[in-house]
Amino acid sequence: MGATARRVMELLELMIHADPGANVILTSAHYSAESAVEAIQKGACDYLTKPLDIERLRERVAGLRAEAETRRRTLSLDQKLLEACQFEGIVSRSPLMLDVFARIRRVAPHFRTALVTGATGTGKELVARALHRLSPASKDRFVACNCSALVESLAESELFGYVKGAFTGANQDRAGLFENADGGTLFLDEIGDLSPGTQAKLLRVLQDHHVRRVGS
Repeated sequence: MGATARRVMELLELMIHADPGANVILTSAHYSAESAVEAIQKGACDYLTKPLDIERLRERVAGLRAEAETRRRTLSLDQKLLEACQFEGIVSRSPLMLDVFARIRRVAPHFRTALVTGATGTGKELVARALHRLSPASKDRFVACNCSALVESLAESELFGYVKGAFTGANQDRAGLFENADGGTLFLDEIGDLSPGTQAKLLRVLQDHHVRRVGS
């Protein structure tokens, strides 16, 4: 391969690097199978020899333009599908999930307490965050708590807070998660892992909308 051919290949690489979607047709008066293969490997879409067959060149350019238009339409359609199937950070094309999206839209402006059910890893927190963002509480914080990670003896003080002297080490008053999330949204994950006694107190808070700190 001569010096000129090498410069052409280097230029081809620069062009493809600058625009990976570019359609590049190389022409040469000195055709070789080696150069043609290298050009295609480096990103050229065709390698034509001179003298050029103008009609063939026109057909090739027309074909490339049609392919580019098809890609553009496909990308546009994919983007529209993505936008249609994306909801508050959740992406799904499932009819069941689209129904969930619709329910979230209906519930979010009005809910005070919502039960989100589903197996581990199905996105319950994503749904909770979507409810929060679309609700009047969105101006305040979103607080998440994994109840299964709470130490049983400290679960109530973590959730409801405590007053000074409530137990050994309680040297000052401390707000719990409910108070920290006041005005916003508190997401309690895996509430079934809480002890029955703590669940009963949690139910009372949800019913009365009043939190009583441990020891008060």
